[in-house]
Amino acid sequence: MNMDVETLISWDTEFSADSVEWCPVDMFQHVLVCGTYQLVEGEGQPRTSRQGQLHLLAVVKEQMIERLESLDMPAVLDCKWAPEVVRGRVLLAVANAVGEVCLFRLTQNTELEIPRERLVHETKMVLPKREDSQELLALSLDWSTAGGDVKIGVSDSQGCISVLRLDDLGFHVEHNWSAHQFESWTVHFDAFNPHICYTGGDDCKLRVYDLKSCLDIACTTNSSHQAGVTSFSSSKISEHALLSGSYDELVRQWDTRQMRRPIGEQTVGGGVWRLRRQPRTEQLTLVACMYNGFCLLNQQLSVVAEYKIHKSIAYGADWAHFTDAAKHFPHLTTAEGVIGTCSFYDH
Repeated sequence: MNMDVETLISWDTEFSADSVEWCPVDMFQHVLVCGTYQLVEGEGQPRTSRQGQLHLLAVVKEQMIERLESLDMPAVLDCKWAPEVVRGRVLLAVANAVGEVCLFRLTQNTELEIPRERLVHETKMVLPKREDSQELLALSLDWSTAGGDVKIGVSDSQGCISVLRLDDLGFHVEHNWSAHQFESWTVHFDAFNPHICYTGGDDCKLRVYDLKSCLDIACTTNSSHQAGVTSFSSSKISEHALLSGSYDELVRQWDTRQMRRPIGEQTVGGGVWRLRRQPRTEQLTLVACMYNGFCLLNQQLSVVAEYKIHKSIAYGADWAHFTDAAKHFPHLTTAEGVIGTCSFYDH
């Protein structure tokens, strides 16, 4: 290891935090959201309820973060910004514990003396579920905006994948199919081919689907993982380059032209929950290692830095999209990376 990681800002999320996402749009790169999840046992209720909050935050000056607003909602399992402006809107999608995908628009309240960002609810979609099901959790989501065709892939607790198309009228279910025997932990669109999506499940399977083909059978099924498959990251620079993460504590590197076996792997410990490539350069990959904190991998999958300040499950991790880190943190150099992390019980 040859890189240092320092804490710039620390903030208490109140509920257990599992997702942190920096806005990628230029004028809002100082803005981030954090999703939380809390089990609440109500009096006289036969079951516990899953409640959550979505915090909208902003870096306002060096080593200071401001909470712009906190929205109460069902527990948040995942949230992601659209990678680009969609029809003039900066959009955020949220997957929650009652099987919904909710869409928010980021805007500025210009009525204030100093304009402040806020989230406006746009629409939502309730995911299809089996008739005999008591509950359905939306577990993860991913955006595809290639060619102006805006889609959101969603994985759920019944092992299914839904692909939602977004147009001016709202969400429409374009595809819904059973991908895994148990929970579908993750879904991810290929960065070069938006018709290809990767899915990972608690059945230890990595599957590849072509949305232009029959979805009853996967194009590829790989059983290399020794535990549930939880995360993917497709390179935006190098076509056919894919990373996968698993509860088995390994990050695997794949050439998607030949998926029989990985071309590289690295043990990171603790179980992998998220993988995030460094914006623009992809020189580093940020890994949330659950019970072993966070780490950074280089392009050879060597661990070059670790961050173990959190005292509980490391779930949320994302890179800030700053083009100039020194603009927000003057003691940093322009090229230095800034990341956000959150953990489940550590507050």
